[in-house]
Amino acid sequence: MIAMAATLVVTFLMAFELAMMVLGVGSVFSWSADAVESILVLVPWLTVAGHLSGLPLQLFWIAQFAVILASAFFLLKKSLPGLGKSLKTGDPGPSSSCPLLWLCALLCADLVLNLLITSMSGAIDIPEGLPSGTSPEALYSYANAAVWEEIICRVAYIGLPMAAVGLISGRREGWRYLFGGFGFSWLAVGLILISSVIFGFAHMSGWGVWKILPTLVSGLVMGYLFVRFGLYASIMFHFVVDYMGVIITVSPTLVSIAFVVVLLLGVPCLLWAASRFRRSMPGIKAMPRLLPSQESSGDSLD
Repeated sequence: MIAMAATLVVTFLMAFELAMMVLGVGSVFSWSADAVESILVLVPWLTVAGHLSGLPLQLFWIAQFAVILASAFFLLKKSLPGLGKSLKTGDPGPSSSCPLLWLCALLCADLVLNLLITSMSGAIDIPEGLPSGTSPEALYSYANAAVWEEIICRVAYIGLPMAAVGLISGRREGWRYLFGGFGFSWLAVGLILISSVIFGFAHMSGWGVWKILPTLVSGLVMGYLFVRFGLYASIMFHFVVDYMGVIITVSPTLVSIAFVVVLLLGVPCLLWAASRFRRSMPGIKAMPRLLPSQESSGDSLD
């Protein structure tokens, strides 16, 4: 029931955020005609690879907008069967492979962990000039983070190595590992850890040392979602977290109440997820060190 409650609350926030992005798509398109935005890569340090402006930036925005909508569609499509079974039985057990349920439960757990970590880290410096509200810059920046950071971190540091191993080991469709959802092996677990460390340190230059650990923890969650379910799941997790900076200015009271509920559900969700991880760990030890078959690996760690 805890996971189902988390799903209801976080899904509400997600729908609110998607509505704000859809309503602002035109304003961002107009704004990007005169804006200049950096394209960042992780090599593994954060590096500016180039800049976009004018029509290329407008097309880049439309592509990101489309990717987020497509990710939301796939998340809902792949989650409905499991959620339907859970609603009938009143037990989240049938939804153990439901991406929406896992995303929402892990988001609650992640926010509680991040709050605990930041509360113990001492001085917290928020970067000046951080976009906020429903300004076109904020709508663009947080959507860009959700899509592009998942590409340069999860795809580049998990999907690409897995695809390379898949092709080298003779799998004809090894390129499909680029987009996640292939299940767990020791190689996948190692790549999640590596990508999360890189993701954490990439935020140090803009935010300071205090940001490394909470971002690393979030990276572990997004890496799990990427490997377990696919790129669409990690993108939507990233989107929900970052777009809270948008919707909080639209309806601060309503969003604050929802956020408090999310935090209250965080500890039970953390215990729920931890119990499932603990039960599944013996299974991963018996898995091959390279790649499990794509057909049988999707639910390997639940």
